[in-house]
Amino acid sequence: MKKILSLAACLGAVFFSATAQGVPDPGDVTRPFVQRMDHYGALGALRSIETESRAAGRMPQYLFDTYLANIHAFNGRLDSANIAYYQTLYGYPLSTEAPEPTEPADYSSLRAVDAREYILDYAEGSQVVMLNESHTCPVGRIFARGLLSGLREHGYEYLCLEALAYRPEPYTDLASATDPEAGYYTAESNYGELIREALRLGYTIYGYDDWGPGRDSLQAAHISELVFERDPAARAIVLAGHGHIVNSGNTLYRYLKQATGLDYVAFDQDVQRERPALRYEGALYRDYFRGLDLDAPAVLVDSAGVVVPVDEGRDVSVFTPPTRLVHGRPHWLLQDGRRAPVRVQVEQPSVVKAYYADEVALVPADGRVMVPPADVLVVETLTSDPCLILAPGRYVVQYWSLDGVLLRTEKLEV
Repeated sequence: MKKILSLAACLGAVFFSATAQGVPDPGDVTRPFVQRMDHYGALGALRSIETESRAAGRMPQYLFDTYLANIHAFNGRLDSANIAYYQTLYGYPLSTEAPEPTEPADYSSLRAVDAREYILDYAEGSQVVMLNESHTCPVGRIFARGLLSGLREHGYEYLCLEALAYRPEPYTDLASATDPEAGYYTAESNYGELIREALRLGYTIYGYDDWGPGRDSLQAAHISELVFERDPAARAIVLAGHGHIVNSGNTLYRYLKQATGLDYVAFDQDVQRERPALRYEGALYRDYFRGLDLDAPAVLVDSAGVVVPVDEGRDVSVFTPPTRLVHGRPHWLLQDGRRAPVRVQVEQPSVVKAYYADEVALVPADGRVMVPPADVLVVETLTSDPCLILAPGRYVVQYWSLDGVLLRTEKLEV
């Protein structure tokens, strides 16, 4: 049975009902837009309730900023998504003050090694590769996508996603895996790319999330049932969110070990990444890792090649390099050269969406394509250099006005 994993249901179960405090529920106001893949319309709906949400206190602000971060990510506004996410942690508005002074530290024994190579080496001797992502920062999804081909060569054939609702059968196509009734985050373009790649490589994709009592224990039970009870020798990738991979407390990490008897380590992508202001970054990231000027995610090891534990509760921390802008877009969207900037002709403020040509053979009368685009670009102020980031291929590009009118459609070959 399908289950709508709306963000409202998720957060409401954990925190509170915004409507009970007299504040419009962000889930209610955005849901009609999200269900038809009109994420810029959802952003407008959020903006209409921002003033009263901000005035209502810390928890309504938390809920609002959580939605705001996700909707910005769906729209490709990744810098705004990062700001909104950290407002959920540190409050609104974020401080612009300089970082607190810290004592100089000796980092001479540390060495950064390529995180992808490290994980692939580890995976040869394990049945589980568990890693997390921040739901509002797609760089973690891009990194996970980059692991898929190498892990497939090591015999990994199952991909278990928290972003999809539990059901006994696998998700076998893009449409079912990005259906609003199956999940929420998979509508984001880079999550769509991860699912496309997994399907292309022949992975069996399972959803395991369940918002019943004891969520993490239910998640673990579902993964055990779907994968390891059916195939005890299976090798599986588990892509969780945020703190579910923490190695203490009542977490998926611990429950899955208990359910399967397997031993493994988890890789955290949530802590050691850039933040909207230096004061919110840890000293190790700010004072050491930034200075390495790396292009790819890394793991820190000591002089003996042993991973340095740097974050409490995390087995291995993946350090994601700070973002550089290329034609106004994050450099990591280029995916190590697999994609390139493609200029588009924008004549008025617009939402530009590029779809794979073979996925839009049938477009509804309203023009809304119900799978994630390959890329999306919001142009609120006209610039001289608007660019999509695309891989070689054939595309259909839609240009929407900011108030949701389809302006034109054109074919594009890269």
